[in-house]
Amino acid sequence: MAVEVKKIELTGHVDRNGHLKLEADVPFKQGDVKVLPATGSEVVEDEDISTMDILRTAQAGGAFDFLNDPEEDIYTLEDGVPFND
Repeated sequence: MAVEVKKIELTGHVDRNGHLKLEADVPFKQGDVKVLPATGSEVVEDEDISTMDILRTAQAGGAFDFLNDPEEDIYTLEDGVPFND
C-alpha cells in the first residue's frame, strides 16, 4: 500500500503542560499526522558533526526515501565499465 507523504515546516510552542501549539494553520484537511520535533536547544559546532552523523540524520528524516521507489532502479550490474585498481 502506497502512502503519499507531504512534508512541511511549521513553528510552534510547547506550553508548561507539555502540549504542542502550532503557530500556523496546516495546509491540508483533517487526518492523522506524524510530528518530528526539533528543539533547537543544543548548539553544535560544525567541526563536531561527522559525515556519518549528517547521513544518519538525513536518513532518519526521510531524505533518501525516494530511493525506495522502483522507478529509481535504472541501472543494472551490466551497466558501465568495471573499476579496477
